[in-house]
Amino acid sequence: MSEEQEVLAELRKNLPVDLQEEITREAILNHLELVISRLLQQNASDFFQLMYRLDIAEDKLNAALAAGDNTIPNLARLLYQRQLQRIRSRREHPPFRNDGDGDLAW
Repeated sequence: MSEEQEVLAELRKNLPVDLQEEITREAILNHLELVISRLLQQNASDFFQLMYRLDIAEDKLNAALAAGDNTIPNLARLLYQRQLQRIRSRREHPPFRNDGDGDLAW
């Protein structure tokens, strides 16, 4: 699975992302811009709760929101990058498991 497919799968867990075309970074970002714009227009409170749930850093969120005409594209890139960061972190640091015998296994 490509990183773009993994990012899309992560985003689908929290956002109404429905892409049928070839999955590219640009397609995901364009779609995220539409979703973010709709969320901000309909209910800003839900948008901010989503940012908290996705663990978007407050300073980065504030910087993106202060970007004027580039706010929506910056927010889309921020969400994309955060999901990509989470995927890469999981790959590099798989969770440990306890197999029941008292020994921890990696």
